[in-house]
Amino acid sequence: MEEGQSTTLREIARYIAAIEHGVPRSQATGEIYHRVYSSLDQAHLHKLAEAKIIEIDSRGKTITPGQNIPKIGLILRILETLLENVNEK
Repeated sequence: MEEGQSTTLREIARYIAAIEHGVPRSQATGEIYHRVYSSLDQAHLHKLAEAKIIEIDSRGKTITPGQNIPKIGLILRILETLLENVNEK
């Protein structure tokens, strides 16, 4: 997610549920979807908002990038480099 973009809790939950269960997003429904949705809604997204990585609207449904989102990209690139170096040894 880049600056100026937004998504919804529903879209994020469906995307994660699909990845976790190895199914297309259209099949990430029912129990697998609801577990991910609840977990994101009750814990994970609020922690990311507290860290200013994301912003959540007052209804808790629309998510936009926060001021610290660029730092996450940097951290992920550093971790990727470190892991590649470990795997090469």
